[in-house]
Amino acid sequence: MKNLFTFLVLLGLMMPVSAQTPLTVAEDFTVTDLDGISFNLFTTLNSGKYVVLDFYYCSCVPCQLNTPKVQFAYQYFGCNTSNVVFYSIDTGDNDAACRLFEENYQSLPGNRFPSVSGVEGGGTAVCSAYGINAYPTVILIAPDQNILERDIWPIANGEYLAGVIEGHGGIPASCSPVGLYESQNPVVMGFLNAFPNPVNRIFNLQFNVVDNTEISFEVYNQLGEKVLEKSSVNYSIGSNSVQLPVETLANGTYQVFLLSDKIKKDMCKMVIVK
Repeated sequence: MKNLFTFLVLLGLMMPVSAQTPLTVAEDFTVTDLDGISFNLFTTLNSGKYVVLDFYYCSCVPCQLNTPKVQFAYQYFGCNTSNVVFYSIDTGDNDAACRLFEENYQSLPGNRFPSVSGVEGGGTAVCSAYGINAYPTVILIAPDQNILERDIWPIANGEYLAGVIEGHGGIPASCSPVGLYESQNPVVMGFLNAFPNPVNRIFNLQFNVVDNTEISFEVYNQLGEKVLEKSSVNYSIGSNSVQLPVETLANGTYQVFLLSDKIKKDMCKMVIVK
């Protein structure tokens, strides 16, 4: 009998914990993100948007590794300006801990997807309402409130996650440039053209500048790793161009960032096919 009990305990330990939400239809909630902005789920869905919820907690190592992949998809779909809205929902942590998590693990420069802490933001109650018992759990909710994906896992990379969402109707878009109108004298207008795309050797970028400024370029893969950098050069007013040698990079989808004063001004996607 003792041996049978031991076997059953070991079997229970070996069985994977389900990370998916038991819900098939979304439940409404209102939360407040780290920037103090209120978010209501049904209001967003009723506007025709899909919603991606990334459930996490700050000390969760798989969550830390997963975050750059979610950020890649967030930027792939236009940083919440397209028909897909991303929110990260924490359980158990306060605003300060979640801000530190963002700084450490949202590794791509520029736009970070909104995060809701468990304590001040109300995330813990949402995780409980959705029956989340393993982390991370990433779900996709359709505008009609049906949960299309109850647990997107495993997520090999950001490109995979973007593909799942796009397969359900997500529309890719460029992020609205961050910092473009920080003052009344904007510096960089951003990308005008990028070609060829797909590319196998040299990626040409054309961009517009409305004041003389130092501009650099960074290329990130779908894991959020910087794989190429072109150091700052002073560009003059008007249309400019630059070439990025990419022959050493592997096939895949990348994000190219234009930065001024180390602040992201614009982003475009680059596909390498050899």
